[in-house]
Amino acid sequence: MFCIQGRAQTFSAREAPTFKLRMAHLRRFDFVSIDLYRDALIRDRFSDILGRYLAHGRPVAITEFGCCTYRGAADAGGRGFAILDYSIGDRDSTPPRLNGNYLRDEPEQARELTEMLTIFGNADVDATFVMTFVTPLNPYSDDPVYDLDMASYSLVKSYGSRLGPLGTTYPQAPWDRDRFGTTHPDMPWEPKTSFTAVARYYAAQETRLRGDQPTIHPGRQSQNNQ
Repeated sequence: MFCIQGRAQTFSAREAPTFKLRMAHLRRFDFVSIDLYRDALIRDRFSDILGRYLAHGRPVAITEFGCCTYRGAADAGGRGFAILDYSIGDRDSTPPRLNGNYLRDEPEQARELTEMLTIFGNADVDATFVMTFVTPLNPYSDDPVYDLDMASYSLVKSYGSRLGPLGTTYPQAPWDRDRFGTTHPDMPWEPKTSFTAVARYYAAQETRLRGDQPTIHPGRQSQNNQ
């Protein structure tokens, strides 16, 4: 089976080294897959970019798309995670933190995901995978500087009970190790606004399919659960 992998322009097949990746040779492939994030630089031509992958009659899967959880994250797209501070010198004593002051914005993440799901559905994309369900090593904190969940694409915010070596290394970091969710009290996470938005999108599609609309779904989407 052959596929085109987006962005990095790589593809997988036993004979991969013998092939050149050219859209004119797309007939060699069974389907197209691409990690497609929207940002400020391509927002006005995002649909045109998507159309290039749909124009050759092969099934198309969006294997990654998403948005982080702070004001302005939609414009950052696939680089939204870059607000994490990687320049800390003494990592043995200083826990990971954000590289500046950011405003947590769950509704922005929810809007971006809903808009992108709608674009993919209207374009008859065959499969989509939201990036991502949970990121336990990006824990939420009431202290914005240590709210690493802002830099995650997850649909739920994780608390500090499953940090593993990260929690052991930084025992004084302001991540609540004993906190569990309110919606699901046995889970160490809480759904974000985006969780509800994605669920509502799929519920609306299900309702549409059960009605008098055509039976062909405009896009068979699923959630990428990591």
